[in-house]
Amino acid sequence: MKQNMSTRRPQPESNGPSHRRPTKVGRKPVARVRASSATPTRDSQPERYSESNGEPSVLSERLGTWSKRIGLSALAVALAMAIFGGPSGSTEDSYGNYANHIEPLEAEILKTGQPLIRKVEHSGRWVYQSIIEVAKPLLSDTAEVKAMVRSGNDAGAAQVFGDLQDVPVIPDPDLQTAPPTLTPGMSALLLNDSANLYQLYLYDSCQEDGDIVDVSINGEFFARVPITHAGATLTVPVAIGSKSSISLTGVVDGGGGVTVAFRSSEGDYFARAMAVGETQPVALIAR
Repeated sequence: MKQNMSTRRPQPESNGPSHRRPTKVGRKPVARVRASSATPTRDSQPERYSESNGEPSVLSERLGTWSKRIGLSALAVALAMAIFGGPSGSTEDSYGNYANHIEPLEAEILKTGQPLIRKVEHSGRWVYQSIIEVAKPLLSDTAEVKAMVRSGNDAGAAQVFGDLQDVPVIPDPDLQTAPPTLTPGMSALLLNDSANLYQLYLYDSCQEDGDIVDVSINGEFFARVPITHAGATLTVPVAIGSKSSISLTGVVDGGGGVTVAFRSSEGDYFARAMAVGETQPVALIAR
């Protein structure tokens, strides 16, 4: 395990996912804006798109090059492309998170041969590992779902559990699946006294370009999730003292790789850029 005391912060930054009960699945469109969390847009990447340390920004370097090549008559067009995107400004690697987290992670994976992720704590300290830690259980929701499972009220448990998920609707009906629901394995796990429900937030760490992943929990298919800057919140059971597993499989790549990051109460966790069909396995551990 390697670690560093770097103070560079991932994007977007926040104090972790909200633990309020989200609205029922499907009530929010993909393009909704989550006001409580910044999104990893070009404007939120000061090290790449603003003047710092006496060095010109990427944007000003592009404008200087373009003005020489195409002349002042086309400068307005070039400026619009630089601000709003285009073939040269809409790739995954134009985002700071790609250079700061994904590229070094992929180099470490090549070196070790291990399916690592890169954890970035709220302090900015980072470490390579293969687990995601969760530490803030939804105690009242857990008690409600557990009581229904133990009484045999499977429909009621599924309803309450479903209301705890917040996954955007996929626009393409051909790609849509059933909303996430309580699986048989999850119901069995919730019979364990040490199991609680925890929230895990998934978001696009770079370019929001239509990436989609399938999420499996402990080997059971759980949800198909569009990866956006606004993000998706999954609520899953984890037992203290044992590991649960979560795996993501690339379904749609909008270009440049499927770029996914997780967020829990303990920090942000960056995965490598995946191709369609590739899987990223991660262990979930409750502290």
